[in-house]
Amino acid sequence: MTDSVRIRPAVLADYDELCALWEILDEYHRLALPTLFRRPPGARRELSQVQSLIDGPDSTIIVVAAYDGELLGF
Repeated sequence: MTDSVRIRPAVLADYDELCALWEILDEYHRLALPTLFRRPPGARRELSQVQSLIDGPDSTIIVVAAYDGELLGF
């Protein structure tokens, strides 16, 4: 049996992997438009901010794609 990509609800335990994915996306934006997107000092996304994105009334992260236990996207 082969593994497949699994789509599942995002959970707060995904925090570290979500931040890693955001960093890839942020770097892409910085490279494309360096005068507009700059590396901020300090933490990129606080745990409470990510929790509200997942669980809050205006949540924007609904699902994640995972393969072999690793997040591929959101």
